[in-house]
Amino acid sequence: EMVASCDEKIGAKLQKVLLLIPSVSFKRYPLKVSVHTQDGQVRKSDIDRSLQSALHTQVDHNLLIINAVCIKYTCNGISYRRLPENERADHLVVDIDLLCADKNLAYEYVSIVEKSGVAVMDIMLDMYAICKEAALFEQTVNQNIVLLKIDYQTTSLALVSKGKLLTCDILYEGLNSIIKVVEDKYHLPFNVNDRLIKYNTNFSQNDNSHSAIFAWRTPSGESKYITQADLSLLVKEPIEELSSKINEACEEIFKSGQTDLVITGEGAKVESLVKMIKDVTKVETKTYFPETIGVRNSSYTALLGAIY
Repeated sequence: EMVASCDEKIGAKLQKVLLLIPSVSFKRYPLKVSVHTQDGQVRKSDIDRSLQSALHTQVDHNLLIINAVCIKYTCNGISYRRLPENERADHLVVDIDLLCADKNLAYEYVSIVEKSGVAVMDIMLDMYAICKEAALFEQTVNQNIVLLKIDYQTTSLALVSKGKLLTCDILYEGLNSIIKVVEDKYHLPFNVNDRLIKYNTNFSQNDNSHSAIFAWRTPSGESKYITQADLSLLVKEPIEELSSKINEACEEIFKSGQTDLVITGEGAKVESLVKMIKDVTKVETKTYFPETIGVRNSSYTALLGAIY
């Protein structure tokens, strides 16, 4: 049904897709690959040969190589972050990270897509794609960044340091734990509860906090309304709990050195949650929203990273 809907909206048949898979079982294999330049100058073809060599590396039997990433290039004793194309050198050393995921998980995702009649043209880890889109690798030369992708059911975490994606983890808790307390009390539709917590929660009391922010009529005809103060008080505890779990998961990283937090996904839209995470973790915290016209939505961050 989703593929048919997409065909209708774009006015063409969907044939191939880029597939993003969760980084939950991510493992990194760092390599140094040395290649001889073919004509005494560094060419893009030298990088292609180094990547082909890296892709023949044996990884754990339960893993599948998803992406091979060039981290650094060294020739004539000098290291470069970008390819030193046309530099004169007899040989080139390329630092390559093999980014691997659980083989069964990857196959399951591919199988689901192919059963819908669509081919997979490429696969990418979601947290790596976000790092690319948000330019996090360039920001981690002298510090760490913990990336949080807060979704409805899960919160994904990734440690980025020295221009590399080092580790990934997942908490099986997200915005649904906050939305549920609103749903249980007011019995409103999910989309209403979702909008309420994203745009109407504020733990700083003000003159408008006791004004109605949403009103409705029950099936029996009774009129009801919610104030910002009531809503904020209701969701404060689950927001504190989620923030504390995030802090606990990142605590050792925060102790290891200068670390910033970057939040994206649906959770980046909940200002009260972002502020609470900053207060609990006591580290510099910011959100990332894509700036591409038409997709300025934090839930599309990984998608844009995969495309570009």
